[in-house]
Amino acid sequence: MTKQTKQPEIMEEIRTIYKNSVGEGLRSTHFETLGMAQIVEMIKKALQSQADKTREELTSNVNRVEVIDYTKSIEKGGGRAYVKWEDELDVRLDIQDEGKTLKVFINKLKKR
Repeated sequence: MTKQTKQPEIMEEIRTIYKNSVGEGLRSTHFETLGMAQIVEMIKKALQSQADKTREELTSNVNRVEVIDYTKSIEKGGGRAYVKWEDELDVRLDIQDEGKTLKVFINKLKKR
């Protein structure tokens, strides 16, 4: 999916966040009267929501997770540090600590 096709989705997400904010007691009745900080916060929430959807799309078909460690040579134990392979995995990625930590969460796929 290109950036161009993502724009309408992000704008729709901003509208949804705005509607939810109004429902939660935001005093502004028109989008144009919002302060810049409120608009920026809505844009951040919309972008995060789109990033979450993209992350989910990336991992929806994953059935194998591998962590490759190149901090050591192969001869000294480098290479595949972790491998998990099952037909039904639920894999989620999360970036934490101000972008300094990548966490990979692996669960058995829940039966629907």
